[in-house]
Amino acid sequence: MKTAGLSPRWLFVTTIVFLAGVFLHLPVTDFCDWLAREYGFTAYDDAVRLGAMTLGTGAFLAVWLWPDRHRVPIGIAVTGLLALAVIAHKVIVVNAIESIHYPQYAVMAVLLARSGFGLEPAWLGATLLGAVDEGYQAVALPRGAPDYFDWNDVLLNGVGAALGALIVVMTGFAGVKNGRVPSMARWAGLALAIACAFVVNPPIWSPFLEATPGGRLFHRMSASEAMVVLAIVYGLVVAVEARVRRRGGL
Repeated sequence: MKTAGLSPRWLFVTTIVFLAGVFLHLPVTDFCDWLAREYGFTAYDDAVRLGAMTLGTGAFLAVWLWPDRHRVPIGIAVTGLLALAVIAHKVIVVNAIESIHYPQYAVMAVLLARSGFGLEPAWLGATLLGAVDEGYQAVALPRGAPDYFDWNDVLLNGVGAALGALIVVMTGFAGVKNGRVPSMARWAGLALAIACAFVVNPPIWSPFLEATPGGRLFHRMSASEAMVVLAIVYGLVVAVEARVRRRGGL
């Protein structure tokens, strides 16, 4: 993949933004917990959910109304990602504040693209950084995070990164480089990762749902489930970028 011509300034900005997200996790969690105590969890959760829905609706309308000849493939891709987000919030999300993963890792993907990475490496890098963040939370945070590696959040990070990648495609931001991963390496590596995930952490279907201490039901994704869905998201990013490039859009 192409990584020549990277911008040290933007790489520095990307690093600072990532580290801020990692080390501000507890302060942000404490602030959200204070809001929930102050106004009641239901009111707090409903307000956050409404905000997320408003942003999602705004993104949907912005993509479909964007005056660009590539609007249809990008619009279809964004619609699919937003539909996936809706399903995720019905099945794997416990607290509406987890919607923060989408803009957080959309920004990471945009920053990596601005740093000089191709679009595909930018998505891969942002998603990998999301996995690193979740690993740090599981191992190092004394509170405010689950005591296990949270594949649910890794998936949300990957969806957010894909939305950021599509923003780059839609706007042609920074004349993003054609830094694509060789096709055979991409799909062989992905197939190997999925196969390993099924061996190490296969899906557990019974019970499919578990309850939080507050009584909310959700599904805790295994590595294998998350990898399959992330592969679909990855394929979507690759397909849209390839289509737009063939038509001279980037």
